Amino acid sequence: MPGKPGLGKAAQFFGTISGKGDCVQIYDSSYSNNYRLESSPTCTVEFWENAGTTASETYGRFISHANGGTANYWVGMTSTGTNAGQPFVGVPGSTWYAWPPMLANNQWHLVDVVYAYDGTNTTTTLYIDAVSRGTNSAAGQLAPPGNWQDLLIGAENNIYYPFNGLVGKMDEVAYYNYALNQTQITAHFPEPATIALLGLGLALLRKRS
Repeated sequence: MPGKPGLGKAAQFFGTISGKGDCVQIYDSSYSNNYRLESSPTCTVEFWENAGTTASETYGRFISHANGGTANYWVGMTSTGTNAGQPFVGVPGSTWYAWPPMLANNQWHLVDVVYAYDGTNTTTTLYIDAVSRGTNSAAGQLAPPGNWQDLLIGAENNIYYPFNGLVGKMDEVAYYNYALNQTQITAHFPEPATIALLGLGLALLRKRS
């Protein structure tokens, strides 16, 4: 599937109905130590997305790392209704609904969610197209992955029973185990500074060098 111009191919997702659909699962559980993402309470999730308001469910997940826990990260959007396209982000113990609703207009957008843990609180900042769209502060930190908490791209839960599947395309998905700053995010827009993997633009882990 053609991706964002200049980036090669993208992954196309068609949503989920009754637990059936397509998604990508990246193993990050205690049973797959060779594939651990080395999840950190301070991290950045980044991806390009192109989606519309057509959906199989009310919500669409771009990224989900929250199976069985409320303090893990996820990024999604509302898919139907008056506020279709409104982004929401998982934060420690809750969900943060952010504005403006601009993620469902069939155009490519760069999305960055930065989680910065200071030892007491987690400050979450949402960037869309390298522009800060607000912050959320919550007590606590992102929980370490549990036995079954793998990373799912394009839906939530797991590959055996996914739901809230995305209808749209994603490209250049990346996880950084540190907080990107404004200068670094701006450098990724309009073109990201990552290497496409698997022919689908999936960059699974970026460590600080």
